Amino acid sequence: MNLRRRMREVGSRGLVVLAAGVALLAPADADAVFACLPSRNCQGVEQCCKKPLRQLALQVARASVRRDFYRSQQNRDDAFKKGAWDSTQHMERAFKDYVRQNQERIAKERAGLPQEGQYDDVPDLTTKDDCKTYIDASGKQVSIKDIQSVLDDPNNPLTKANVCKEAIAAAIMHEDDHQDRCELKKAGKLPSKGGGWARGELEAYADDEAEAYAREAETLRRYRRQAAQRCTTAKKLAANDFKNAQDRVKALKLMKQPRSW
Repeated sequence: MNLRRRMREVGSRGLVVLAAGVALLAPADADAVFACLPSRNCQGVEQCCKKPLRQLALQVARASVRRDFYRSQQNRDDAFKKGAWDSTQHMERAFKDYVRQNQERIAKERAGLPQEGQYDDVPDLTTKDDCKTYIDASGKQVSIKDIQSVLDDPNNPLTKANVCKEAIAAAIMHEDDHQDRCELKKAGKLPSKGGGWARGELEAYADDEAEAYAREAETLRRYRRQAAQRCTTAKKLAANDFKNAQDRVKALKLMKQPRSW
């Protein structure tokens, strides 16, 4: 299991519970990034609807588990009790223990997946105190503007993982949230949380992680909605199931929509 970490720097990761009745398909290509969202102008129901949703569903669930950990007031209080001045480090250690011991079980339950079976996670990213994000495996810098170039590079550590392209994009967007908050903090523009300096630091840290994981989960939910819409539209086109010609034109336009990161 990969754990995008953030040892007082800032780490991250990703993600939707599968709707009932949707078939679960395993990724076709091992040890390489693949698309969960069908390409624009995908042809026919088979091509437009055959999506590796196990991975996508689990990524959504993983992100929600991580989000909930950081939202928990009990977890924040426990970290603070262990030492006010280094409470963020205590919370980070508790988070890593929680993920190692509980994440997969809870995430698979939320995603409606069997407990057996192993699914890769997005390789680790870290946003450091310079407010820049780095790929842990290579030390290379990456930002939200690099998403397409990263996915086009077969030698990038992120594309060698057996995960959805959408999960990688969502993880980089997660780190973009950390970069923004890092810049605001450096500029002294983040509002004080109150309760003293140490407690304020802990609350800001936990809020930062919770909000970034929430955004990551919602990003993948959006990709899943797009995928479902494209599949449904492909089925309607195959059956010519439209009330009028205008509806068919709208459907064709939807199928032409480009992917957006």
